[in-house]
Amino acid sequence: KKKKSSKAKSKKKKSSKKKSKKMKSSNKKSINIKYKKYGRFKLSSWSAHSGKLSVVSVGPAGIWGVNSKHRIYKWSGTNWKYISGSASDISVGGSQIWCVNSKHYIYMRTKTSGWKQISGRLMQVSVSPNDKGWGVNSGHGIYRYLGSNRRQGVVGRLKVVSVRRSGVWGVNSGNA
Repeated sequence: KKKKSSKAKSKKKKSSKKKSKKMKSSNKKSINIKYKKYGRFKLSSWSAHSGKLSVVSVGPAGIWGVNSKHRIYKWSGTNWKYISGSASDISVGGSQIWCVNSKHYIYMRTKTSGWKQISGRLMQVSVSPNDKGWGVNSGHGIYRYLGSNRRQGVVGRLKVVSVRRSGVWGVNSGNA
């Protein structure tokens, strides 16, 4: 066996440092998934878009996101359009968009209306494609919205809930 020279070893270290720097800089861009439709959705590739989001949600009502300054944005097809309001979490349903702000107040809107406050407080929300809202409060209690500002507590404790056509899923405080 031949031993690698110290020059070869240092070249290898330098090239791996360059790769990690590139990866770090690319993390500053929001990421969009492109799909090809063949009767079902298939992942084909990733493409980067300008902007910096900390939360993104995709649904029939569009692509919405929130940045680290709690500003809300909607994807127009070519760029991010600022939407008035403030949010720490956002979720997109069939025709509704739900969000919670940093004080855990809940808001809902449709694609064409403004924000309407929903009673109660949640730290995280999820809305289904048929506009059924669910959420988790700061005590990890689980709630679902019944309409007309009515909600129902659900047995269990979660830190994150996600609702889609496939059902309601959650992550508990032990990440299990």
